[in-house]
Amino acid sequence: MLLAYGVTFIIPMTYHSYWILMTVLVILKPGFSVTKKRNFQRLKGTIGGGLVGVLILLIIPQHSIRFALMLIFMLMAYTFIRHKYAIGTFYLTAYILISFSFYSQKDSLYIIQERFIDTLVGGFMAFISSYLILPTWEKNNMNEYIQKALIANYEFIYLVFKKLADNEVSTTDYKLARKDVFIAMANINSVFQRVISEPKGKQENANVLNKFTIFNQSFVSYSVGLVKILKKNNSVILTSEHIRLMKKILQLLLQNIRLYGEYETENLPKTIEFGEKTVAYTEIETEALQNDSELIEDLLEYLYEIAYDFTKVGHVFVKEQPLKE
Repeated sequence: MLLAYGVTFIIPMTYHSYWILMTVLVILKPGFSVTKKRNFQRLKGTIGGGLVGVLILLIIPQHSIRFALMLIFMLMAYTFIRHKYAIGTFYLTAYILISFSFYSQKDSLYIIQERFIDTLVGGFMAFISSYLILPTWEKNNMNEYIQKALIANYEFIYLVFKKLADNEVSTTDYKLARKDVFIAMANINSVFQRVISEPKGKQENANVLNKFTIFNQSFVSYSVGLVKILKKNNSVILTSEHIRLMKKILQLLLQNIRLYGEYETENLPKTIEFGEKTVAYTEIETEALQNDSELIEDLLEYLYEIAYDFTKVGHVFVKEQPLKE
């Protein structure tokens, strides 16, 4: 902001030089990729809104119609500016241009030219600042997001396994765990999108993060597959192989969580009571349950393979070892 203030004394068009400061303030964000995205949004909105505003001033001389359009643009600008920044900037630029036509001594073409130059200067300074002045790169936050995703996966799959073993599971606990796992998955996807929008030289382990993103989505999908089986049948037949796979999956997830730094894994639930069922089923019911049992075993094997893939990815992030296929 101090540098931008100094620039206002250098460039010739400084009638509304505060636009440079506002552009830097609005565009500059903690992350490089977010700043880059906001920069393009503001530039597109400014150009589009400026053209529409100039067109209205040229073809509509009546002040009453201009005033009505200005009110509409103002309402639309403050409606969209928080959620759809490019659209909000489009309406805001048109609204400002029309409003200046009522009291400014400058003509509309001069004003839109000045706003466009100020937006370019402010956007360029914000872009350069995010790259040079205490930059924040997503590679520094990868481990934290990955660990949170693994913790969410663990807590969710633990409740699914607990329900499979006929242990009591609170509906509220299950829904909260399901919500957390989807939020964590969305955060991982967002981190990956931000990483690939950064300069090539800063995209450290981007290909490995891409693999983790795919593994994570697959893990959640197979976990939900187990839930669908439970919803179809209140009861399932668990074999010793099922139990062995469940324990190994939970153990692998715990190991992966510890890879990414200090975390109180002791606070994570670990105890599931596996008991034999003595309920008598009909022949048809038994056949259906056996089919579901085979499907459960396949899903558990897939989950175990992905948990092992998590381990391979974790060693790349933490110990900088090459990822083995």
